[in-house]
Amino acid sequence: MSIEFFWIAVAAVTITSSARITRLVTYDKFPPVQWLRDKYADLTDRPRLLGWQLLAFCAYCASFWITVGVVLWGYLTDWQPVWWVVNGTFGASYLAAILMVHDGEPDDEPVEVHVEKPIEVQMQESLFNDMYDEDAD
Repeated sequence: MSIEFFWIAVAAVTITSSARITRLVTYDKFPPVQWLRDKYADLTDRPRLLGWQLLAFCAYCASFWITVGVVLWGYLTDWQPVWWVVNGTFGASYLAAILMVHDGEPDDEPVEVHVEKPIEVQMQESLFNDMYDEDAD
């Protein structure tokens, strides 16, 4: 395998895996992860820790640190096969979900699903918006 292909593959797997893990951590309703996210919100529900609390609900905030973790894991383990299997699985599941969303005939009616956001997410969005609204003044 050429070195160029290797680094392109590392970049592609890192990007797709990090995107999937970020979504899992910050948004998905998978019960064990949602439970952990709720516990993290409870632990950081203090005025001086609210910035840290955003990390569990803000995909932009979390994605940087998740990507750093994925890259460090690969680099420190010399890109061992387990890194490729785990991150390849996360990346492939992310791409498969994107394909499924766009699968179907053009005349198909989209199915609308409304999921109420947890109160913690609503509070964080409000806090996040308030922080940026103050900067705009």
